[in-house]
Amino acid sequence: MFQLISASRRILVVGVGRGTARILRHVHDSASDTADTMFITTDRSSLSRASSRYKVLIGNRLFGGKGANGFPELGERAAEDAKRDIEPYMKDYNLTVVIGTLGKGTGSGAMPVISSLAESTGSFVINICTIPSAVLESLPRTVANHTRNNMLRRGFNMVTVDQDRFLEIYGNAPIHRSLQALDILISGVVTSLAQALYGHPERGITISDLRTLFKEGREGTVLVGDYDLGDASAAATSFLSRIMMKADVRASKGLLLQMTVPKGAPDSSMKGLLDEIFSKLGDRSRTVFITSLRCDEPSGQVDIFGIATGIDQEKFTLSNAVKERQARPQPEGDPGRWDVPMVM
Repeated sequence: MFQLISASRRILVVGVGRGTARILRHVHDSASDTADTMFITTDRSSLSRASSRYKVLIGNRLFGGKGANGFPELGERAAEDAKRDIEPYMKDYNLTVVIGTLGKGTGSGAMPVISSLAESTGSFVINICTIPSAVLESLPRTVANHTRNNMLRRGFNMVTVDQDRFLEIYGNAPIHRSLQALDILISGVVTSLAQALYGHPERGITISDLRTLFKEGREGTVLVGDYDLGDASAAATSFLSRIMMKADVRASKGLLLQMTVPKGAPDSSMKGLLDEIFSKLGDRSRTVFITSLRCDEPSGQVDIFGIATGIDQEKFTLSNAVKERQARPQPEGDPGRWDVPMVM
């Protein structure tokens, strides 16, 4: 074991579970100067496919490196068993990003344990989780939402990305390619955060800013878009509609906007886009942080992403279910029978 030099000037990105291997590979390849990566899995076969500074197999003593087999309790037990071995690698980072592709077992069970361990080192922790599509498998989605809701109740900072919402926006390609694109999106968000903190941003942010952002609301999600320096109004509308949860971004309490600006683009063009975004968001009071990076390529397009926090989600209640059921046309059959939707 060895100690990293100037770890406090880097972030630690931890992928929990086999499904995070591709995300970590992108982060490892594109942000090695500002981010260290750690891959944690219960599946020995996935270690060789991962590109990460640290690779950690957990649960080997418990179930022989063959994975959690869809049981979150096994992933949790494996992580608890490995905490003493993992903790030394997590020290001295001001920010830790824990990524979990939830629903199978390792991520759903181990992610809360790993996140809590990172917090115990004094690091500020952001958890990015993906909720699997119900189109593919319904049970993993239920398991994933259970983990997400449990982490929110325990006060973890969450950035939730819903695969169904992503497929709704970008699902024209074959589903495996769409999910690969989602991995690239998540890695891009993490890389941009690292650059805004410890790279060479034109306008940067601090860990204190991130603490304030999530203080406004423990759960957030991601928005992505681009702007060709043409129609700012259309670009703002497109950006705000590409929100990775089924939620209204206008309800957000905190907002981080980051723009990657082409070399030579005038500052006035950025102001026009921001004016349009805030005009469409409305006058609701919120905490806002804006960062910008300059890219060397003199393209005509601005890439923009956001993290919106504190979005109020409608809570499921039995009375709401009854009202929703009564509002729908009654099917033929027993008029007194109705189904309560599964809580997701």
